Amino acid sequence: MTDKLNELYDKIEKCDACPLANLSVNKTRLRSKLGTNNILIVSQNPSHYRTGDAHVMGGFDKLYSDELNKLLEKCYITNIVKCSFTKNKAPDDIEGITHVCSKWLLNEIRLIQPQLIVVTGRLAKDYLPLKEIMKIMPKVDITFVSHPAYYVYKGQRDSFAKTMISLLRTYNNKLHQEKLM
Repeated sequence: MTDKLNELYDKIEKCDACPLANLSVNKTRLRSKLGTNNILIVSQNPSHYRTGDAHVMGGFDKLYSDELNKLLEKCYITNIVKCSFTKNKAPDDIEGITHVCSKWLLNEIRLIQPQLIVVTGRLAKDYLPLKEIMKIMPKVDITFVSHPAYYVYKGQRDSFAKTMISLLRTYNNKLHQEKLM
């Protein structure tokens, strides 16, 4: 599966189907993070202010607890939009852009076959191709949480970490119990 995902990411890097591809920040595209479990986290888009390989929900992973980072390490992490926005502001044609990018997300889901999809952020929630996902994975669990930036700006950074730790622990325990049956 890793080879097929890497082939998909090679195609995504060459995509020029929307105006975001022409932004200088998108000359080098960030690849989605490969995981080892059946959990896929979908955020809105790579941060315009990214540094290094900070593709994990806008680079906010630097703010998380060690416990949350260990749990996230096992998850697949991707974005609904594969390119950065100018100064992290969604463009006027966001609906058209998410429509173009949804084919990439759906291909990732086909390959990963997640049992849980965690959607972070309003934009990702609003433009998630839910009907198409349910055709591919009719039994997948999908849950929505606010984007980490929301918690940071509200001064509740720890709330995001606690929410995600609880969610990921609970789901990992559920998956473990199902394997034992």
